[in-house]
Order: sequence, then structure tokens, then C-alpha cells
Amino acid sequence: MSLPKTHAPIYMGLSHPRRIKIYNALVDIGRPTTHGRVQELVGLNAQAMAHHLRQMEKAGLIKRQPKGSETIITLNISDMFDSFELVKFQYHAQGKIAA
Repeated sequence: MSLPKTHAPIYMGLSHPRRIKIYNALVDIGRPTTHGRVQELVGLNAQAMAHHLRQMEKAGLIKRQPKGSETIITLNISDMFDSFELVKFQYHAQGKIAA
């Protein structure tokens, strides 16, 4: 069984170490937060942060919404869970992990 094309963008969106760092920061925060707060936590300059957030949004990992002078970033958890559950199912079906 191969990975459906609909899930591929999620993995591509996490294919850079800085995006994984951003993702982990968002998970640790545990709620929608500001662009500035995430940038502060991961230590990227504004240009690099904007680039990686665009890639993550394009992949469907996050949603960005302007709010006043800030941008609110929210993880798109449901699509990620669906994708990760598929991988878990595939490994279980192949006997590589326990249920």
C-alpha cells in the first residue's frame, strides 16, 4: 500500500529541520499563537520564518490568520492525525509494530 497523494504534502511540509522545529514549538504551545511568539521560540529571522510558514501552510500543516498587526498561527491537527494514523496502520499491517 502506498501513501495516498493527499497525504504527501504533509510529509513534504515537515521535510526541513526548521519546519520540524516550528511544528514542535506549535505543539508545545498547544493553542493558536502569534507568528512573533513562534519566531521567538525557534530563533529564525523574519525572512526564514515567513518562508517556512508559507511552506507549512501550503502543505496544509498550519492555518494563518491576520489579527490586527499580528498573524495567528494554528496547527491543522485533523489532517496530520489522519496521515499519521495511515502510516501506523500500514506498519501494523506489515507486522512492523504492535497494535
